[in-house]
Amino acid sequence: MSPHLAFVLATGPEAGDVDRVVELALAARRRRLPVSIFAMHRGVLALAASPVAVATLLDADCDVVGCATSADLHHVDLAALGVVAGSQDDHAAFTGPRFRVIAFT
Repeated sequence: MSPHLAFVLATGPEAGDVDRVVELALAARRRRLPVSIFAMHRGVLALAASPVAVATLLDADCDVVGCATSADLHHVDLAALGVVAGSQDDHAAFTGPRFRVIAFT
């Protein structure tokens, strides 16, 4: 079974990490690796500030999940971005043995 690459994005738009996530995620997808992204805390603001990047990730068949609690706190409409509203259970699911996790915190 091939590894699954997961990203945890907790930094805001000022960090510029969404572009890094997109670059790494697309490189993994070119190698046919499955990719998931979980945005929490200010990471949901970073997604909201980068709708083109979110669309690029979704078009590349990446799973993009945003923490519903963080989205509510920051008034981010995840559905409008095409992002699945999730929870810390989704985040925890990325820690299984087949996952390799890169965290932007």
